[in-house]
Amino acid sequence: MSATDTVPRETYFKTADDIRLRELAWETDGDARAAVVIVHGFGHHAACFQDVAAHLNTHGFNCHALDLRGHGKSEGRRGHVASYERTFDDVRLFLGRVRERSAATPFVLFGHSMGALIAALLAAEDQMELRGLILSSGLLRIPDHVSPLLLALAGVLGRLFPYLPVQPVDLGTLSRDPAYLERMRADSLRYIGRMNARSGLEMMKAMTRLDGCMERISVPLLVLHGTADRLTDPEGSRVLHTRAASADKTLRLFDGGYHELFNDYGKEEYLSVITEWLVARS
Repeated sequence: MSATDTVPRETYFKTADDIRLRELAWETDGDARAAVVIVHGFGHHAACFQDVAAHLNTHGFNCHALDLRGHGKSEGRRGHVASYERTFDDVRLFLGRVRERSAATPFVLFGHSMGALIAALLAAEDQMELRGLILSSGLLRIPDHVSPLLLALAGVLGRLFPYLPVQPVDLGTLSRDPAYLERMRADSLRYIGRMNARSGLEMMKAMTRLDGCMERISVPLLVLHGTADRLTDPEGSRVLHTRAASADKTLRLFDGGYHELFNDYGKEEYLSVITEWLVARS
């Protein structure tokens, strides 16, 4: 069986407000170098990181991921972020579950896109003990392509018309690999519809919060972004890397890379960079 055929362990747990969330665990035989906890992006789900997790398994790392509420097999309105505070609480609960199972194992938080925003805020505000923080294609600043009119109306629309579809996602910007894009469109667990008004408002509020506390990130930090990413702005990754207080911090930009670097041409280099960084710190 190849690495990418590795079957994760699937379990479910309940949140404080009785929402059922799915979690996946890819675990190695024997003692792991570290536990890598993955927080996915908007529209994704935990199994989107199958190849990443299976690759890290072969190098001695356990991987854990959850479907955020409203995503994948978790309960909640599809593709809807009603409250980032609630999302943070969900991720904190999940992290606690992983820590209970991996009490003596170093802990690394890995966030992609919206998940990178969540991971960065948790690292800054909660000051949790981490062996490392990996931010991939982070949604860390408002992209220039978002309509100024939409930004001006975000507060009103988000409060009065929370489910109004406002921002489409250009699926062609995810990867340069047409075979992957075909598989992605056939994935019934992916949410590929428009982002609604409340979700957009909550993301803007979270980015504003992060802008006020980037200097509080002090853990070993790896920031990854593709220079041709049109969904999230590489400048946000540059700014966070500059402002973070981490003594050990690395910024890696992939020339011509699209948003999902782990599904793009050159993904082998992306995985190699992450693996080498993790091994050196475990």
